[in-house]
This record gives sequence, structure tokens and C-alpha cells, in this order.
Amino acid sequence: MADIDDRMTEAAQAEADGRLRAAAHLYRQLGTDIQAQYGQFDPRALDAFGGGCPRDRQGERLRLAPRCHTPAVA
Repeated sequence: MADIDDRMTEAAQAEADGRLRAAAHLYRQLGTDIQAQYGQFDPRALDAFGGGCPRDRQGERLRLAPRCHTPAVA
């Protein structure tokens, strides 16, 4: 569990530093590794895959519709 937390922190730090491609790669790899070890729908994997979501001007994460780049209808 500590490894997952450390890797999530590393990805979040990359995102905060503006290294968005690196952050996206770290989140994606973490999500894939969690799925392989704990199962496809483990909440930590879903959190990792949601880690690199774009943000609006107030810093809130935008919900995106699956497989497209348009905001989802809430």
C-alpha cells in the first residue's frame, strides 16, 4: 500500500510541477499495475486513471465523457 501511495504522490507532484506528460504516464502505469495485482475495478486503479484529469479555471477537475474530449453532462 505504501508503494501505491508513494507512486500516487510522485504523479501528483509531476502534475503540480506542470510536467503533464510525465504525470499522465505515471498515473496510467500505476493504474495498470494496480489492476494487474488487485483487479480491474479496484478503487485505487480508478483513482489513478482519474488522476490526470484536466481542470477548469478554478482548479476543479472536469468530468470527461468516456472516449472523447468533451465535458460530460452531469
